[in-house]
Amino acid sequence: MTGGFLGENPIETLTELHSLLNSNPEKVFQRVSQVESLCEHDNNVAIGILGLLIDSAGITDNLKGLGRAINLAKDMLGQDLKQGYASRVHYDMGNAYSYLRKSSSSSTDQWNWENILLEKEILHFREALESDEVEEIYEQELCKVYTNLGNALSGIGRFIEAIYCWNQALKIDSDFSQAKGQKGIGLFHYARAHYDLGHSAMLLRVAYKQLTEALEGNLFPKMKDRFDNYRYKIEELFKPGELENQQDFEEYSLGDTEEEKEYRLWCLENTLFLNSLNDITSRSIAGRDILHLGSVTSEDSNRIVSSVGFFNQIKQEYISARYLLYKGFHDEGVHFADKDVYLENTPDYPSYSLNTERIRASFRIAYSLFDKIATFIQHYFELSYIEDPGPHFDQVWYNSKWKNDLAPEFKKRKNWSLRGLFWLSKDLEYSNSMYVENSLEPGAEELKNLRNKLEHEYVKLHDDLWTGPGTDEFVEDELAKSLYLHTFKEKTIKILQKARAGIIYLAFAINEEERRKKKGQDNSTTPLYLGKYEVEWKR
Repeated sequence: MTGGFLGENPIETLTELHSLLNSNPEKVFQRVSQVESLCEHDNNVAIGILGLLIDSAGITDNLKGLGRAINLAKDMLGQDLKQGYASRVHYDMGNAYSYLRKSSSSSTDQWNWENILLEKEILHFREALESDEVEEIYEQELCKVYTNLGNALSGIGRFIEAIYCWNQALKIDSDFSQAKGQKGIGLFHYARAHYDLGHSAMLLRVAYKQLTEALEGNLFPKMKDRFDNYRYKIEELFKPGELENQQDFEEYSLGDTEEEKEYRLWCLENTLFLNSLNDITSRSIAGRDILHLGSVTSEDSNRIVSSVGFFNQIKQEYISARYLLYKGFHDEGVHFADKDVYLENTPDYPSYSLNTERIRASFRIAYSLFDKIATFIQHYFELSYIEDPGPHFDQVWYNSKWKNDLAPEFKKRKNWSLRGLFWLSKDLEYSNSMYVENSLEPGAEELKNLRNKLEHEYVKLHDDLWTGPGTDEFVEDELAKSLYLHTFKEKTIKILQKARAGIIYLAFAINEEERRKKKGQDNSTTPLYLGKYEVEWKR
């Protein structure tokens, strides 16, 4: 379609309007808001209009304009779009909800744990990563999706997963300045939440490097000022010139045998050590599970022993699940336990072996850790409203199992890592709208169903020779939930990485609570000594 409010050459007009976005967003909004329907335009033109409408309305805090843009986008998703365009629409909708959330919130809302706009923001960024669609979008667009999803996750305290998102963007484009800068900010807050000053210093050094490199790129003025501000904050924490020195990571032994070295290298490469340094490096210094709970205080000494002992158990179970997964991946040949085991042949290439069962066991153990974390939270915060047989991870935060009201212990609680745990629980909540079955982030129903079938029913894992549904050779086992073994391996890695994030959030959350007990106030400050200066983190 030509003519209309965009003139005879819509693409040229959209390009001109985009150049005006920063200098005159009101003018851009007045022009693109004339659109009556996106569906009457070519997909490419419609996406251009939608992006400009959302950005101009967001920059000018036009909530009504953002609401209209979202409705237009929903109508567009109801149409038969070319492959890749649905991903673009979801990305724009994620941005729209982000603008709405920031425009409609105030400083008093900063610690509201529940936020439906944020849920929708994350949902649409995840929808934008739908596996079939994402292959058809431009690399720069994909970098933006990962970066903005990382920003949203970091803001709610899920800093481990945020780093993963920013790293994914930088794998696509190592010079993508927005991801570098946002990662620098995320690492700054990670360092501030840390209980170990040595690790804080190393995280800050990497943050400073990311921000410095980001500032060399082409950035919007507001973004550049923000990155520069955080860079200055880090400079204040070090002796003059100290940050210019290259960071030396001390080398540690990865073991006495080749087998142990290979295992630890695999853990490092997959970011599976309970060590914050593994989020910034795969060097040997990060190859130790040194995360700990720290000092827990209570008038009841039994509660102290229980807290420390329970955390030790959670940590040990995680490490065991990790090793089982490694062995399941890497042991070759037939184990003696599998010899002389008679199994009848079925024509669908099932995978039966000790190694396969190791992977199954790893998934079950890793998933069970979330409910153990919930039990720890119940114990530590002395939550009396939990009914037997104990809390579930997605229910422990609420006054009742119906989850109709956040418990008073958590309402507006100023604990970044604890809030991160709360939002992590939403990924495992059976009916939560953040669940996206086909996104790169496996959702609640998918994971919970798989876990329940592993525990109580029948999951059949197939070798790659299995043809699967929709082929002439397909043989269906009606009782089983069937998966390719390689697909199940990927899901097990993901659930183990989620468990790692949860354990780190738990340790940081408890350390924050203990710090506040010592300070005797809710808004605490923590002395930080780096170089010759002692400063205070403002929380």
